[in-house]
Amino acid sequence: SQWTKYKYRIKEFGQDWIELGTRHEIGFQSLKPGEYHLEVIASDHGKDWNEDIFKLKIIVQAYFWQTRWFWMIFSLIMIISASLIVRSRFKNIKSQKQRIEALVNIRTKELQTANLELKKANETKDHFFTIISHDLKNPIGAAKSVSHELKENFKDYNADDQQEFLNILDKSINSLANLLKDLLTWSRMQQEDIVPHPEEVILIKCVNRTLEVLSQNIQKKELEIKIDISEDLLLWVDKNILSTIIRNLLSNAIKFTPNGGQISISTLHSSQEITIQFKDNGIGIPDDVLKKLFIPGGVMSHPGTNNEKGTGMGLVLLKEFIDLCNGEIWVESTVGKGSVFFVSLPAYLALSTAK
Repeated sequence: SQWTKYKYRIKEFGQDWIELGTRHEIGFQSLKPGEYHLEVIASDHGKDWNEDIFKLKIIVQAYFWQTRWFWMIFSLIMIISASLIVRSRFKNIKSQKQRIEALVNIRTKELQTANLELKKANETKDHFFTIISHDLKNPIGAAKSVSHELKENFKDYNADDQQEFLNILDKSINSLANLLKDLLTWSRMQQEDIVPHPEEVILIKCVNRTLEVLSQNIQKKELEIKIDISEDLLLWVDKNILSTIIRNLLSNAIKFTPNGGQISISTLHSSQEITIQFKDNGIGIPDDVLKKLFIPGGVMSHPGTNNEKGTGMGLVLLKEFIDLCNGEIWVESTVGKGSVFFVSLPAYLALSTAK
């Protein structure tokens, strides 16, 4: 009835009864998930409370995010995420370390290359000083001595003596001029200022032109020249550089071959290259000199069999020129029997076939 009053309690919250008055509903808020036991008693007009207790079991279901499974899964996800983050960090650190090591290796190689270039530059400098001290001393000394003598005592000499002095002076000046020319050419090559312009060249024509240029030297020493070169052999080289190569090697053979000696020029050839052989029966080259023949500063210039002078630069320049033409040079020699210089250069037909 409308006069009936109620009390309730939830056993999980304590044993005290909470009065409702005549209200017929109970409201609960913020109950945690779990099982609760509700008890309700009634009283008529609020005098005597009924001993019969109404009991009700209440189960409050948890939201998914409140369940143990959710927290286990969430914890697992967090652990996996943390592991992935740590792994990624380690991977990034390892990658950075590898990049740094690679960069260090590159810088180390660059430093090593720079050191090698510096060493080469120092060797080049030493070679220049060697050439200057050795090859400039004699012609400068001779020119200075002759010019001083002529200046002080010109009238004391007859015409023949004066001419002889002038001849010595002329040779000294020519020697200096040739050395200066070789040094300037070598300097340009070191700076890569000389660029070859290859073309089709008939080998025998280039050889014959060089023989004409050096004919006086050949006749003066009464040398026998033998040529065994086919007229149809074609090279793919810079014509001017080829002339320089042939002139240097032939001049070298003339210089170190005694009077009445023999020089032969022949070839070995394949579809790819032509090897020119310059053979003489001159004084030959010792083994210790042979090893340093094409190294800057490795070998001093030596006088020829008739005391011919050189600059000490010839074979070094020659090696540089041959390298420019994608060729090779090597030598075989026996002291007292002579030398054979081999020069291998690209054949023209090989280039045509490649095209």
